[in-house]
Amino acid sequence: MLLYVLKRLGLALVTLVLLSLIIFFAGQVLPGNAGRAILGPFASQQAVVALDHKLGVDRSLIAQYWSWVSGIVQGKLGTSYQFQAPVSSFLWPALGRSLKLAAFAFVIVVPLSIFGGIVAALNRGRVVDRVISTTSLSLSTVPEFVSGVVLIVLFAIGLKILPVTANPPSGSPFLTQLKYLILPAIPLSSSSSGT
Repeated sequence: MLLYVLKRLGLALVTLVLLSLIIFFAGQVLPGNAGRAILGPFASQQAVVALDHKLGVDRSLIAQYWSWVSGIVQGKLGTSYQFQAPVSSFLWPALGRSLKLAAFAFVIVVPLSIFGGIVAALNRGRVVDRVISTTSLSLSTVPEFVSGVVLIVLFAIGLKILPVTANPPSGSPFLTQLKYLILPAIPLSSSSSGT
């Protein structure tokens, strides 16, 4: 068992390293210059070169990659060039909202899946079993972005019973926050129902 866990951890580490290489070098291949993008098209070349040096984008790719990875290991995710603010100030709130949405979808899908599985098992081979199996498998094949758009058009724009956005106003009570999570949680739950 310990050997299995160590193999999985090693595989996860290799996957993280490969992903970091792909993400970093994909960002470097994109056309454009960071200094020029920040300062605009009318900035002097000297100002662009000075900003590139300050940002460290004039160094070799290996040096930039090492600086990026060592910063991540130390918890320094870098600075957004566009907003001139730490990336973590954008990342942690978004991660918190994503975890809240995932937890809400989990709370929906687990009881429904267990209930559907029990009903289908008790009616094995009958019409109820086929309807539950076909429905759950059909829902799992529809991508979240498709079912999400359909639900937004139907419930938020057409019927106006659910909010379009998943972000409730700051300081909202718990039940209001749940109301804002219903619409995005349904596609997540339906895509997981067949698995």
